[in-house]
Amino acid sequence: MKELGEWLRRQREGKGISRTELQELTKISLNYIVAIEEGHFEALPQGGYKRAFLRTYARGLGLDPDSVMARYCEIAAEDRLEASPRESTDRRGKAGPRRLVRTLLAVYNGTMEWLGM
Repeated sequence: MKELGEWLRRQREGKGISRTELQELTKISLNYIVAIEEGHFEALPQGGYKRAFLRTYARGLGLDPDSVMARYCEIAAEDRLEASPRESTDRRGKAGPRRLVRTLLAVYNGTMEWLGM
């Protein structure tokens, strides 16, 4: 996401618009403008607000909001693909202790059955 934020910042600077001016134009909090330009999209409110802020930011700079959103969705999809293998490894790692407990219980039950208890 950092590359999208940097690209948006370069667009703003290229048009000679300060962050404060963009804040006045868009009514987006300065903290959120900084978060967008630094690629910290997780700092934005969740749900539709994130998309609304990106669209409003784009309009404030005279950019096509649909193009900016397409770029955001493309980068977000790539980020999810990169994060996906790590998540599946984590899930397999958590299954190990459960499997061990089940195996130990099976051995215990088998031993008790064999001893006739």
